[in-house]
Formats: sequence, C-alpha cells, structure tokens
Amino acid sequence: DAVTGRGRAAARVLDSLEILGAPYAPTTRELAARAAGARAARWAALLRVVSGASPAQRG
Repeated sequence: DAVTGRGRAAARVLDSLEILGAPYAPTTRELAARAAGARAARWAALLRVVSGASPAQRG
C-alpha cells in the first residue's frame, strides 16, 4: 500500500545517503512514518491470516 511504499522509498534514500557517507539523522517525523509503515504492514499481514488467505496469497 501507499504507506509502506513510502516507508520503503524513504529507507532506500537513507541507505543511499549512508553509502555516500552523508551525515544524516532521521527526524522525529521520519521515524514516526517508518514506525507507522511497519505497523500498517503488520496489521495487513494479521488481517490476511485472520481472513483465511492461503499462504500463497499472504505473500
């Protein structure tokens, strides 16, 4: 979904900045966005399990 997609994109940007050696400290907002993305992914996985999706559909 859009939330986790944004979180993954942000993580890729952070990784590339670290590779380049740029000094970077994530802001509170970025950390909160990352946590929200992880939380959304966990809820989505839980709902797939509860709804009885097959392992293949769960991803």
